[in-house]
Amino acid sequence: MKNNISLALRVITFIFVAVALVLGGVPAIANAAVHAYPGMQISTDTSTCTAGMVGHIGSARYVVTAAHCYKPGERVYDSVGNGIGWYEAAYGNDDTVEEEGFALVRLWNNVTPTASMGKFGISSIDELPPQGAAVCKIGATSNWSCGSVTRASTSDRVMSDLEALPGDSGGVVYRGTADGQAAFVGIVLGTTVLGETVVEPAEKIQRLINSYGPTASNEFRWYVTK
Repeated sequence: MKNNISLALRVITFIFVAVALVLGGVPAIANAAVHAYPGMQISTDTSTCTAGMVGHIGSARYVVTAAHCYKPGERVYDSVGNGIGWYEAAYGNDDTVEEEGFALVRLWNNVTPTASMGKFGISSIDELPPQGAAVCKIGATSNWSCGSVTRASTSDRVMSDLEALPGDSGGVVYRGTADGQAAFVGIVLGTTVLGETVVEPAEKIQRLINSYGPTASNEFRWYVTK
C-alpha cells in the first residue's frame, strides 16, 4: 500500500479465518423477508465490511460499500447469515485519493432495499459539510458514533474524527436534519496516520459509479426515505 503523506489509509477491512466451504456459483434467490439498509453488516466467507448506502441502476438494486471490500463474485450475507446478493462490480482500491472508488453488492430480487435505519432514515444527500459540522456513522464493528468534520471538505474527501475500527469500512456517514431524518454524507474508507477517518463523499461515489459502474444506459440513483 502506498503512503500518501499524512493521508495514507490504513485499510480497515476485517479479515477472518473462513470456517465454511466456499461454494461455486450464485443462487438465484435469497431468504425471504430480508432487507438491505445503510449501516448493516455485510460479509463474505472471508471478510466483513459495512453497507454505506443503497441505490439502483434501472431495476438492478445495490448496496454500495468501500472499493477495498470488493471480493469478485463472492456471495454476501447479513449479520445473521441471510444471503443478500453478490459482489458484482467495483472500481479502485482505496490505496490513495486517486484510487478511491466503490464496490457494488447486487441484491437478489426478494431482498428489499431501504434507506431507513430504524427510527430515522436517509432522506437527502449532503453536499460536502463544512469544517466543524457534526457527523455520525454506523459501522459493523463500532456501531454508532458521532464526531465532526476536521478539515474543509473537498470533492474528493471529507476528513473527520469519527471512530473507525476493522469491519467499519464502507459504513454510512450522515448528518442529522431539522426534520429528524438524516442526510447522507458519504462512506467510511479508513484512517490516516494522523488518526483521522477518511470519508468518501456521496457525490463522488455517484459520479464514479456512473462512469465506471456496470452500465451507462441508466443513471445510478440513491434510495431515500419519503
